[in-house]
Amino acid sequence: MWAEYTKILSTFESAVLTGFDSSGYPLSMRCHPQAVAHEQVLTVAIPATVDLQSGPACLLVHAHNEQLWDLRSYLVRGRLERQGESAQLVVEKLTPGAGMGGPLAVITLIRNARRTANNYLQKRNLPRPTVPWEKLAACKPK
Repeated sequence: MWAEYTKILSTFESAVLTGFDSSGYPLSMRCHPQAVAHEQVLTVAIPATVDLQSGPACLLVHAHNEQLWDLRSYLVRGRLERQGESAQLVVEKLTPGAGMGGPLAVITLIRNARRTANNYLQKRNLPRPTVPWEKLAACKPK
């Protein structure tokens, strides 16, 4: 799977790396990751002025056409190991997103999204939100 991912990665212009700053707040930056051959590691340049700390992190690549269709995306989760102005993202999980796995992947995404949302609501003892369809319909051009 790693060899396949490195080929996919090369088809994207850039990525968004998200981790945590020294205060524990999420911090995202655009980057150009490079895959390390035969290891599940990505190297990333991080300017000294960016307070991105070692720890849990994720990398998102995505692309679409001019009309915002034909979305393709991929998410990488792992652990960021920062060393000065560079870092390595040690990959723990690769998750194909929209446009990357065919119809079966779309079905899996929808099924998992529903399950994830239900788990989120149950964990927090929250009711399922209602959608004000009448108000939305009123906004629609006639």
